[in-house]
Amino acid sequence: MPPALIEARTGHIFSYQQLKDVTGKFIDLFAKNKTKQLFLIVAANRVSVIAAMQAAMQSGHAVLLCDHTSPPSYLHKLIACYQPEWILLPQDYAVDKNWGYQATTKLEGLTLFVHATAVPTIHADLALLLTTSGSTGSPKLVRLSHRTIATNTADIIEATGITESDRVAAHMPLAYSYGLSVVNTHLAAGACVALFEDGMTSNNFWKTMREHKVTTLPGVPYHFTLMQRLGLDRLNVPNVHTMLQAGGRMEPELVLQFASVLQQRNGQFFVMYGQTEAGPRMTTLPASRALDKPGSVGSALRHGKVSIENGEVVYSGPNVMMGYAENRNDLARGDDMHERLATGDLGYLDDEGFLFITGRKKRIAKIDGMRISLNEVEAIAASIAPTAVLEHGDQLVLLTTGKDEAVRQHVLASIAIHPSRVICRTIAELPRLANGKTDISALQKHLP
Repeated sequence: MPPALIEARTGHIFSYQQLKDVTGKFIDLFAKNKTKQLFLIVAANRVSVIAAMQAAMQSGHAVLLCDHTSPPSYLHKLIACYQPEWILLPQDYAVDKNWGYQATTKLEGLTLFVHATAVPTIHADLALLLTTSGSTGSPKLVRLSHRTIATNTADIIEATGITESDRVAAHMPLAYSYGLSVVNTHLAAGACVALFEDGMTSNNFWKTMREHKVTTLPGVPYHFTLMQRLGLDRLNVPNVHTMLQAGGRMEPELVLQFASVLQQRNGQFFVMYGQTEAGPRMTTLPASRALDKPGSVGSALRHGKVSIENGEVVYSGPNVMMGYAENRNDLARGDDMHERLATGDLGYLDDEGFLFITGRKKRIAKIDGMRISLNEVEAIAASIAPTAVLEHGDQLVLLTTGKDEAVRQHVLASIAIHPSRVICRTIAELPRLANGKTDISALQKHLP
């Protein structure tokens, strides 16, 4: 049997038995709590985080994941809103711990904090809480059940043909639904997961890919654009035979390019479409159709169904979330969605039932796979100066009447997004329509 996990950061390799043993250490601690509790885990791509997460859910508790690169202010906001009984931090994570929790122990590189104050109960079905607004720092979360996660995991394994012989690069954050799904699906299939904390621009990333003969590379459109610039042949990863793309629309020309390269390797290129609210994936374009339908995101997973209602994509299936949460009281709620999700995306189905996404109903950008409300970013920037925010390619463009760098730095301090994805330009004034709203069309001339 292949190893379960490889930590690129440390070079440590864990067998499935060793992963079970580490998970068991956490279970011994967590299972003592008979009342269902909430575990907030500051998640880095490490074995200890995966083991702690699995242990908490196997012990009947619920888990809230917060990415370790999120601003400390966001972590404190989550704590205030959801009052977790437990907080688990990587020992090298620096944050002000003046939050009323007591450090109880250190285990497998994590420091565990506990709070004994009585808080509202948690629904029996709730397993996982993930952010959906992505980078705007909103404490609004998606409530996922055990059934949601298990169904989506099984359907993705079937749709993409994951086997024990696969070795996947887990380089996206665990707190990001797509990144977590990559780990869940490959571990469930008995495959090997290589955990990365550095990205594709790091030489160590590609060195580790080669050393451990990684076969599967998932990513969002930005990652494939980056690989195109770097040159896939020059990266020298001959063992990669499968690529998985999700996290936003990718240009058909780029799909064709990568699908052609993989076909020449007798490999596969899968295009997928999903949202955190669906646990997270909803459709898959079979690799065999990537060359003749490069603009499509495929058809629904085995247990799902896609329909179009008044131009909007609606997904139905057992992997739809229980609903949203905005505070601790919401964790007691049951299923609000009844397996139906209005996605907010616009699209159509062709005569074979393949889905094509054409746009969004609201001002929502998708950067590195994370949904970002342009209105929320504008509100953040407005505390410095009047600002309009537009999406351009894989970047947010801030057009402001204030000092551009001051506005940019304020936004970057408030949202979890890579600095390279935010550019800011000063303009004389924001153009207005007759009704007083910002004239978005007039702003297009200021785009890069």
